[in-house]
Amino acid sequence: MLQGMHHFRSSCIRRCVALAVLWFAALPVFAVAELFDEAAELFSAGDFEAAVELYDRILEDNPDLFEAWYNRALSNLELGEYQRAINDFEQAEMLKSELAELFFQRATAHLRLGQYDRAVIDFGEYLQREPDDLQALNNRGVVLVRLGRLEDADADFSRAIEIDTDFVEAWYNRGNVRLDMGSYRAATEDFTAVLQANPDRIDAVFNRGNAWYALGEFQRAIQDFYRSIELNQDFAEAYYNLGLAYIRYADSIRE
Repeated sequence: MLQGMHHFRSSCIRRCVALAVLWFAALPVFAVAELFDEAAELFSAGDFEAAVELYDRILEDNPDLFEAWYNRALSNLELGEYQRAINDFEQAEMLKSELAELFFQRATAHLRLGQYDRAVIDFGEYLQREPDDLQALNNRGVVLVRLGRLEDADADFSRAIEIDTDFVEAWYNRGNVRLDMGSYRAATEDFTAVLQANPDRIDAVFNRGNAWYALGEFQRAIQDFYRSIELNQDFAEAYYNLGLAYIRYADSIRE
């Protein structure tokens, strides 16, 4: 049995500048405006704990400020406090539900917690508003894979590729989905597209070798497994699969 490498890629957390500085107009007290400015600077500097503390102070006396809930949610997201981020996003949504990015960010928090059904719902809400967002399509595709919904994942990756043929991660992820679905020829084409952009991408080389092997094209599989070893001489799975490919190739000649 072949040993496989299936990595579904997802760069989920988008770094966001605190929004209140940009488009919050009528702050109730000048001191609160100063706190927002300071919190935004802390966020931009990566001091998310201190930013959360300032948003805590703001929300004590201003519980209806959407921007404070939203920005604290972003800070908690960066800290890895995903459930706290979700709670803050829910409060923000009750105050202002039309901001598309809120759904993207909350979906990310759900994904990090393994709450895949909820992540799919929020990515769906976001994509209704921003249907051509490549990252959201890719991320929802990754979540759908984890839910075992491979055909739906294939559709999201295909849509991303249709929008931008240079979006390599979608080609790679679709190749993995098609490998898992048994669409081996299509998988080789997707991995080849990845390798045209980056010839040294070892996971694409190795997974294409697995697809060639499944198709019975053992010489091509051998070439890809050799290339995988050239790229990483400690890649044990590539040696193992190379040995299997040689055995099957020899058997095919004898037949």
